Amino acid sequence: MKKYRIFLTVMALTMVAVLTLGACGKTEAPKEEAVEDVVEEAPVEETPVEEPAADDEFVIGVSCMDTTFQFFVPVNEAMAAVCEENGITINLQDAGNDAATQMNQVEAFINQGVDAIVVDTIDAGSLENLVAEAEEKGIPVIGRWTAIPGASCNMTLDEYGYGVAIAEVAAEWAKENYGEEEVEIAILGKFDYKPSVERIQGIKDTLAELLPNGKIVAEAQSNNLETALPACDAILQAHPNVRILLGDDDDSGLGICQSVMAFADEADYDKYYVGGADALAEAIRLIKEGTPYKGTVDLHTDKIGEATAQLLIDFFDGKELPESYLFNFDPLSYEKVMAEY
Repeated sequence: MKKYRIFLTVMALTMVAVLTLGACGKTEAPKEEAVEDVVEEAPVEETPVEEPAADDEFVIGVSCMDTTFQFFVPVNEAMAAVCEENGITINLQDAGNDAATQMNQVEAFINQGVDAIVVDTIDAGSLENLVAEAEEKGIPVIGRWTAIPGASCNMTLDEYGYGVAIAEVAAEWAKENYGEEEVEIAILGKFDYKPSVERIQGIKDTLAELLPNGKIVAEAQSNNLETALPACDAILQAHPNVRILLGDDDDSGLGICQSVMAFADEADYDKYYVGGADALAEAIRLIKEGTPYKGTVDLHTDKIGEATAQLLIDFFDGKELPESYLFNFDPLSYEKVMAEY
């Protein structure tokens, strides 16, 4: 852990004491002139004993996948709050959803000698060697979302199961509102990101099982609100009869909802189902206000930030990090949101 400076003042005082005792042990009486000289000299001030410096704060380097994703806001805020309460400094860096940038950030953290590193993983393979270097230097690494080989701890989500939860809420709504009638579906998400690919597969498989009258007519790449909005606009122009529009998270869901609200008459909002996941505050608000947003999945994002901080606090206190940590989640239908939020 941290090393304190060693102070030699006590040793110096001890040497002075020894010399003084040695002088007192002489049998020859000092001359009067010498005594007078000593008396006339100004008194020697004692050197104060310097207290050991307080232990420096622990520093955690955090490479966030992309701070513009609304999902990461409550995660980072909750982690920062817990760390502040415990005298821990966070060096938060935005990787801008770029793997090369994230590699540079992790390398910088290692060179700075931080006490721990947290990575919201963009590309696990590109980080493997850097993680090994950090671990060799005694710097633990926590990988979040996508497991990083060799990391001290990987905090992950059952992505397929998360997709199942997204689809279950949508299928329940469709059965209540469309019965056996065929209903067109669109899916927007990060088709170039492994966790989202698994999540989307969970959505598709569950819809096929629970909503056989559902027909997926469009799929589009969407990373956040800004990319989801034009992508959904294009889908609605090409497929004006689509009624269920699912994002792989609420960041995309917010953009989808804006698009649907601009496309449809307000009186027809009840005919549309926009769904996402993560239970962002804005998504909850739109659900409660009766917009096309009808469901989400609560990943308890604040708890993720708190849990990350607590794992490292425990580590600094001498406990081992768990090799894996699985996030919990709860599906939220319109009715559940209205009753509990």
